[in-house]
Amino acid sequence: MEQLAAWLEDNKNKIPNSEILIHKLRKDQQLGHLVNAEFVKRFHDNGTYKVTDVELSTGNHDIDIELDNKINVQTWHGASVASHNIKRGKVGRLGGVPDDWDKNESVLKKKLGQLPNDKLGVLLLLQSHTGFTFLPEWHRDIIPKNKCVISLHAESWEPFIAGTFPIAEIHINKDFQNMNEAKKIISAIGYNYKATFTFDNGLQWTTK
Repeated sequence: MEQLAAWLEDNKNKIPNSEILIHKLRKDQQLGHLVNAEFVKRFHDNGTYKVTDVELSTGNHDIDIELDNKINVQTWHGASVASHNIKRGKVGRLGGVPDDWDKNESVLKKKLGQLPNDKLGVLLLLQSHTGFTFLPEWHRDIIPKNKCVISLHAESWEPFIAGTFPIAEIHINKDFQNMNEAKKIISAIGYNYKATFTFDNGLQWTTK
């Protein structure tokens, strides 16, 4: 965390409000702050977008990263209830793992709700442990047409290729109009676009 805090110190004249994130990295060392700072650095270093604000709170909204004064980004190092239970060793005798789809839905809705509605909103979900699974109907009922969830994974190709291949999936409402921007964001943070998930009125998966 100190390495990213030091980098932000060196670039604080270029990144508005970076002192807030520096303080969090040094005084409240949560993994979420580290993830946020890493994405700030990637956006800045890539240069496709200008980071015009960080840690911006406006009323009931919370914007982790603002790009070009027109794109609001919320970062989330997240996982489902089942994933947290696996990590904690809460596995049944027959191998089952308790999950809570209502709680998963509530968390996703809360995260999306932190983004204002007047600009393009992007929820960058860095998958933690076994990750966060989406139900098909959430694309219709939870994800607004001006927002998207970019789900980030590190997919291992071993034993064929050593290391990992960072991939990104885009989860959207079928009326989302900013696919090209979402793909640019994926590229800017060093991930590879894999697929988009939405659905038609028959609740069937569609990939693009």
